Amino acid sequence: MKTYRVWILAVVVVGLVIWLLWLWYGKQSVAPQNWQQAPPAPQVAGIPKVDHPAPKKIKVIPKRAASKALDLPQDIAQDDNQQVIATANIAPAPDGATAVTIMNTETGNSTILIKAKPRPLFAFLRSGAVGLRYGIASSGDQQAVLFVRQDVLRVANIHLSATAEARTVPAKGTSEALGALEVSYRW
Repeated sequence: MKTYRVWILAVVVVGLVIWLLWLWYGKQSVAPQNWQQAPPAPQVAGIPKVDHPAPKKIKVIPKRAASKALDLPQDIAQDDNQQVIATANIAPAPDGATAVTIMNTETGNSTILIKAKPRPLFAFLRSGAVGLRYGIASSGDQQAVLFVRQDVLRVANIHLSATAEARTVPAKGTSEALGALEVSYRW
């Protein structure tokens, strides 16, 4: 009986270490902090570009003003062959988004269309929280709580999280710890 417990404990510890390494070192999609060329939308990445006649005029944002306001890299700011034809402020999209720049070849005007990528039904999560709470319990005692929550997976809008808390009641000098699994519906 003891051998099974040792094996179960070993499997749990190894699984926990692998999971923590995945959380720490796994690829996380984060918006770049510096200017980078965005990859093409995967739906059209393999389609070759073709020539199209240029319009008589192309509407651009004045280069000097755009470079200063957007803090563009110097190689772009000083190259007269590269012009800023459209910009967009894209709201955070949890599962990413696709952006397409469209130029009207009659007028030379351009615009950027964006569309959030659909959320997959199932996903492993790396989000979590750590924090402090201070409040009053129904008994009238003030409590201080240190908590950690790690989101583990999501199926549709149902999330599974692991939670650990350490609570203390300063007036009584008591403390307790809590470890729990949490299932929640989020919108």
